This record gives sequence, structure tokens and C-alpha cells, in this order.
Amino acid sequence: MSYKKKFLFFLAAAILLAGFATLYSIYRHASRYPYDVTKDYLYSFTDKDAVTRTVSVKNSRIVPDFTVPDRNSTLFLKLYVQSSLPGKYLQPVLTVTSGKKSVTEYLEPGAKGIRYINISPLHIKHGNTLTLRGKYLSIPDQKAELIVCKNPNLQQAKILILAPHPDDAEIAAYGLYSTFPENTYIVTVTAGDYGPNLYDEIYTDPVKAYMAKAKIRIWNSITVPLIGAVPPERCINLGFFDGTLENMYRQKPHPVTTMATKISDVNIYRKQNISPLAQKGAEKATWPALVKDLGDLLQKIRPNIVIAPSPVLDNHPDHRYAAIALFEAIQKNRNLHGKVLLYTNHFVLNEYYPYGEAGGTVSPPPNFHELYFESIYSFNLPKEKQQEKILALDAMNDLRLDTEWHTARGAFKVALKELLKRDYMGIEYANYYRRAIRRNELFFVVGFQAFHDKEKFHRISGQQQ
Repeated sequence: MSYKKKFLFFLAAAILLAGFATLYSIYRHASRYPYDVTKDYLYSFTDKDAVTRTVSVKNSRIVPDFTVPDRNSTLFLKLYVQSSLPGKYLQPVLTVTSGKKSVTEYLEPGAKGIRYINISPLHIKHGNTLTLRGKYLSIPDQKAELIVCKNPNLQQAKILILAPHPDDAEIAAYGLYSTFPENTYIVTVTAGDYGPNLYDEIYTDPVKAYMAKAKIRIWNSITVPLIGAVPPERCINLGFFDGTLENMYRQKPHPVTTMATKISDVNIYRKQNISPLAQKGAEKATWPALVKDLGDLLQKIRPNIVIAPSPVLDNHPDHRYAAIALFEAIQKNRNLHGKVLLYTNHFVLNEYYPYGEAGGTVSPPPNFHELYFESIYSFNLPKEKQQEKILALDAMNDLRLDTEWHTARGAFKVALKELLKRDYMGIEYANYYRRAIRRNELFFVVGFQAFHDKEKFHRISGQQQ
């Protein structure tokens, strides 16, 4: 075969491969949203701790006739948007600019309808123009709404963060807790001892490999917060077993064992703690023991801000049931007062939310039913804090490549897996460095008193009455 023919052959093969990758990416874009992307998002701010003002959108501009005086506020723009024809296959992007500041919002391909755009970093001032610029997206002239939620004051707050697994506190709230480290406590419920076997190249015995995983992840949960200036003395791992919390709830008061090693004593994992708050617990992993442990910590720490997963918005069973155990503990301790800030690390409808690239804003997720909350809190992260959050996530062993990459053959396999996983239109599947490194961290706010109301308790926990 001549040089020219070889060149044409490889060129044709490259074009076919690129075409296949593009078609595959289009398929993934179309299949990743298991809901109708043309439906309005549903959030009711009536009777909430929020103020709503009507604004006019004309020629993709808003000129407010009022000022939002309190800069310690979360701002949403309730807006009708519509994807263009290319935006049905490529990801639409909305940029809102005021003066020298701007925010970027990523939407679903084909997005159409009401969305709640997070513009909290912008200052809304009488006469200042907000410019809306869509990529693969149009913004018709309309009457929109500006929703202003007053943020909780965390300057003097005592904060307790509930992490179902090592790394959940960092993914959901590293920016927040590293801003207020003097008043923060982090409680991790499980040892993180299950899931992918990251150390099978080191330990041929699976039991030893999973014990090593538990050891390193417990160490992560206690020490990584030091990057954000939270000392190990205020970080506790309760040593319950990864992947078992739902079973523990459903077969209460009977104990469970670990998924991989069949360990039954939580103190085997709990002994790595150095905090005086982490006392030796009950030997068996039972639901009453977990609720009691959380109740004891609430009484010792007495937080007035608790950060936890939302059982309604987070799809991971351990996340849902860790939160429900916390809610039961709050219910049993009526002398405590404060607010719970609810997050999602595994959004219930898909694992792609928040959509788009790192550095974009996190807005309220797709929601099509009545959701109980009292306010929404967007905690803004400056660029320096986002960069620091990358270091915290990178220090979490379970978020990094497993030990397979240490061999030449393993490195090739890892590279191939990552290549196939990558979306050639610019988005990676379920990558926490994409999803968690954002302009803000988002929380749904609920007061402690709501957990003493049976109807509200069930709505917040997602349980049937």
C-alpha cells in the first residue's frame, strides 16, 4: 500500500472514530436525563423565608427598579428558557452578567420551561443592568421573578456536619466548613469499608483488602479536614458499616455485619478515633445504637447548624438512612434549637447533577413535586476556595484511581476505561471534581422544630406516614 493510500486509510478511520464518538456522546446526552426536560421545575417559595419580586426581561436584559440591600442573601431568577435546535443535542449555557461579575448556569440539552437560576454572587442594585446571554439557548421577553432568601448567620454558629461516608463532608460542604473551622465538627457515620476493591493488586485476600480500605478511609475522614483547619479532635468516625444502613433500619433492632468482611463489632473501626467525643459505643451495629450515638453527640456538641444529606433528593441508601437516623435523634432531643442544611451528593434522578463544567453555579435541581423546605442557602466559594477544595478531594483515597495503575498493564486498562467513560462533548460521568468544584455549595434549609411535627417529619425524610 502506497504512502498516500495509507494516509487516506488512517484519515478515514479517524473520521469514522470521531463520528462514532460524537454519535455516542449525543446518545449519552439524550439518555442521561430520565425525565421530561421540557417540564417546568417546581419550587414554591410561598410561606417560605423568602421575598419575591417581579422583574421584566426585555431583549435579554433586566433593569431592576429596586436594590437588594442585604448582600448575605441567596438570589434566584425564576426564568422561562428554551433550547435552540443545536441545544437539543449540545449542552445549553446561560451566563448572567452584572457589571464585572457573572455567573454561568448549565442546563439539560433540550431544556425548555421554568428554571431557577442561581445569581447569588451578583449585586442587585436599582438601575444596574443584568445581561442574559444564552449559548444554544434563547430567553424570550417575559415577566420573571427574583427570589431573595436570607442566609443563616454562620459567624457565631456551632456547626455539625453529618457525612454518611468519608469524603461526603468534603464533596458537599468543604468550602463552608473550611470558612468556619473554629466552630465545626464532622461526624462520619460509616467506615467506608465497602464498594470497589481498590487494593486487590496489593492484597490477594479480599478480607485484608477491604480492611485496608476501611483503615485508610477512616484515616481520611479524621485527617483530611485538617486541610480546612478542622482538627482531628473534632472529627469522629462512628465505624458503622458501609452499605448496611437501610438494612439496619429495616431489621431494627437486630444487628448487621459488614458487607465484605462480616465484622460485627463497630469498635474495631471506631478505635482509630482520637477525639474525646468518640467514646466506645455498643459492640453491635444496630439502628437504636446509631440513633443513640447521634443523640449523644448532639447533646455534647449542641450545634445550631447541622449539615446532612436530604433523604428526598439524595439517592444513596446510606445517605438517606444516615439522615433519617439524625432526624430521629433530633426528634428525641427537644431541648435543641437550630437549622438543618440539607445537601445531595447523589441526586435522585441522575448522577450528572450539578450539570456542566467545574466552576459553574449550582442551582436547585430538577424537581416536579412539592418539596418541603423553609429556605435555600447558596454558600459562595471564591476561586481560591475552589482550588483548595480540589486538594481536599484529592486527599480522599476513594476518589482517586485504584492501585491497578501502578503496573504498565493496569495503567493501560485504567486509561482505556477513562477514555470510554469520557463524554466527547465535554462532560464526564459522575466525576466529583466536575460536580463538586463549583462556584457555590447549595443547601435546603429546615428548622429543628419541623422534626417535631409528624407530617413535616415524614415529608422531609421521604417516608410514608
